[in-house]
Amino acid sequence: MKLRENFLELCIEEVYSLIIDENHWPTDFSNEMRLQLLNRIQQYYEKKDTVSAYNKCAKLQKHIEIYQYETTGSLTDILN
Repeated sequence: MKLRENFLELCIEEVYSLIIDENHWPTDFSNEMRLQLLNRIQQYYEKKDTVSAYNKCAKLQKHIEIYQYETTGSLTDILN
């Protein structure tokens, strides 16, 4: 693994931990910004194609659904 890829992976892991494990967000992040970041992190883990990455995607999906609901106010968008 190249140094750049390793650094990127470490950064994503750290952000994942802050968001999922500690629910720590920058105060100026809107729900739309949170959704965008969560979706991008989820896409990163989907490419990894490992059991560990799959588990992280599942946790991310739960958070994505929460912020989608808070943004749209509807479960319809989440379930479709």
